[in-house]
Amino acid sequence: MSDKEKLKALKKFLKDQGISYWKNVSTKFGVTLDLSLMVNGWLIAVHLSDDNDNEFYKKIVHCYKPFFIRDDESVEFVIEKMTNLISELNNKQSFKEHLEEVAKRKERNRKYYEECLERHQKNIDKAIKKTKNRRPETPQPKRKRQRIIRVEKIECK
Repeated sequence: MSDKEKLKALKKFLKDQGISYWKNVSTKFGVTLDLSLMVNGWLIAVHLSDDNDNEFYKKIVHCYKPFFIRDDESVEFVIEKMTNLISELNNKQSFKEHLEEVAKRKERNRKYYEECLERHQKNIDKAIKKTKNRRPETPQPKRKRQRIIRVEKIECK
C-alpha cells in the first residue's frame, strides 16, 4: 500500500474520531506539511517519509510533534501510532496549563529578584550608616622614601 493511501486512511480515521485537520499547510520554516492537526493545544505535523526526513524533523520539532508515515508501515500500525500519540498528548499537561505554569514561575522569580534587591539595598544602607558614625580619621603623613642599601660580599680567607 502506498503512503498516500495510508494518509487517506488516516484522514478517514481522524474524521471518524471528530478531530479536525488541515491539508498541505505551509509553515514559516519553509516546510509544507502533508497534514496538520491540533490535539489539546499541541500541533501534530504528519509527513510522508522521504529522503529529507532529518531536515524536516529539525525544522519542525520546536513547534510541532512530528509524525512520519513510512513505506514499511501498515495502515493499522499508522492508525495505532496516531492513537498512541493522541492519547499521550491528552495525558500530558495541556498547552494552556503549561503556559500558565511558565507565567507563574516567571512571576515567582520576579518577586524573588525584587526581594534580593531589597535585601541588598538594606545591607548597603547599613554599611553607609556604619561609616557615617565613625570618627573621621586623620590621614597619616606618608613616610619618606628611603634608599635601599646594598650589602657587599665579604670574602673569607
